[in-house]
Amino acid sequence: MTNEQSPSILERYAQTTPLSASCHNVQKRCLFADCTKMSVSRGLCRGHGGGRRCHFAGGCTKSAQSRSMFCWAHGGGQRCDVDTCMRSRRSKHYCVAHMHLETDDFRPTPFGKSSRVPRTRRSRFVPAPNQMRRQSSPQLLPSLGQALSAASLSLPTFPILPQGRTHE
Repeated sequence: MTNEQSPSILERYAQTTPLSASCHNVQKRCLFADCTKMSVSRGLCRGHGGGRRCHFAGGCTKSAQSRSMFCWAHGGGQRCDVDTCMRSRRSKHYCVAHMHLETDDFRPTPFGKSSRVPRTRRSRFVPAPNQMRRQSSPQLLPSLGQALSAASLSLPTFPILPQGRTHE
């Protein structure tokens, strides 16, 4: 048995790896055992708990995305530019399903800029209705609000009897 001890957390955190030969800046390694990635915050890489975490109420431990408080699964990050799509972006403007529009949408103008029209920001927490599904279904069901208002209109109204009176 050897008397060698593993380096302490502080000693391990002090170990640095140069980013490149021409770069004078150095970053510290992740403190997790056998991890060679660079630390982001608290001495850990993103995979081992460094960086901002998702703030979803259910206790999600994934990383928060692009200036938001949530991970991809809980609505973080930026949304696809297609108006009816609420998926997360995987490219500059589109999700995986609409990635083909990235090349179709870019038409250079004489001034060298794209003719792509910027879209307004939509709420990322309210899902947009799927227009394709709506057109393919032969019979549409009413929305919850429509069903409740129709139900309240169809209920008979009874006079409210004062308390203390009973029927004989």
